[in-house]
Amino acid sequence: MVSQQSDRIDAGTPAYGSVVKASPLADAARFLDLPHPRSAKLVHAFLAGFIASLALLIVFALAYALALIMAGALPTDRTVLSTIGDWFRGLTHDPLLDRALPNPFVAVGLFTVGGIAWALLYAAIFEQRLTGPDWHRGLVFGVVPWLFSLGVFMPLIGGGFFGLALGAGPLPIVGNLVLHAVYGVVLARLYGPFGEMLDSEQQLPSEAQKAALACCESAAVRGLAVGVLLGGLLGGTVLLIASEKGGAPFLGMHPLGVLLEAILSGASVGASAGALVGTPTHE
Repeated sequence: MVSQQSDRIDAGTPAYGSVVKASPLADAARFLDLPHPRSAKLVHAFLAGFIASLALLIVFALAYALALIMAGALPTDRTVLSTIGDWFRGLTHDPLLDRALPNPFVAVGLFTVGGIAWALLYAAIFEQRLTGPDWHRGLVFGVVPWLFSLGVFMPLIGGGFFGLALGAGPLPIVGNLVLHAVYGVVLARLYGPFGEMLDSEQQLPSEAQKAALACCESAAVRGLAVGVLLGGLLGGTVLLIASEKGGAPFLGMHPLGVLLEAILSGASVGASAGALVGTPTHE
């Protein structure tokens, strides 16, 4: 009896002084200095959603500037071009912008929170169920917030179902689709490498850590350069919009100050995005 009990103890517990091998997920979390794989995925989804939301805002600002240019350049007589011009003029009178401009910081904050919430939903439900490369999964997922935006949110703010009450023709549908495609691709591309690493059954070899960190640093530098470029484009768009409004301040700042702020913000976001993209993956 004593012998059988001893055998069960020996089989179920490691010997004294032996090293218990940690799980690959815990090793990956320690490598990234995060407390636990599940918490690590939550944090990474939060960061990826934040950056994807900023990317959507940048594209939205550029698209709005283009709409202002087209609305002023296209004729108003009864021609095909005037019809397209009416679409762009209707698009520039978006009720969402009318509600957001008096309190821009609150609007941007709420928009970012929504983008992060969609990112957490993607990490929890969709990422494991979608197949294909990151960009493909992002495009497929982007359809979900796109439908929600046009079918639920747009009617709530007075834009009508699928934005038809704006008098902008198909532009709200197409423009919204492009915006959410950008959001989905950026989100999936940023989250993808980290999610694959935490879900992998293989352990990241310790000798690859220096190479992985060097890869992250190199990607961060490239992201910094891209962020400066995009920030400059965003700031230039603000200058264009301000000139259309007679040089009025934007967000309580001089347009040149907004340009500098956009460049610095783009640099920081670009560096963060580059480092996330450079996260090592398992083959």
